[in-house]
Amino acid sequence: MAIKVIKSRRPFRIQAQTELKLLNHLNERDLRDEKNIVRLLESFMHRNHQCFVFEILSSNLYDLLKKTGYKGVSLNLVRKFATEILIALEVFVSDS
Repeated sequence: MAIKVIKSRRPFRIQAQTELKLLNHLNERDLRDEKNIVRLLESFMHRNHQCFVFEILSSNLYDLLKKTGYKGVSLNLVRKFATEILIALEVFVSDS
């Protein structure tokens, strides 16, 4: 699992509530886990910090760029990312 901890300061807490609503909305629209939406498994407060628990995924974009010496990624990988983003955006189209 991956845990995101959001600071207890008021502006961050307000943003975290918006993020929580959006994540719940997206997860409800992709019940069969077909649209490349990250799974929010749980959310909780710890010492007044909002915490989100996500499914663990592979490496992040920063780590990927670091592995390439910050020279970017191949066009094929960019195409794969674009395809996955378009599939995720279908959640919004089906929502209308």
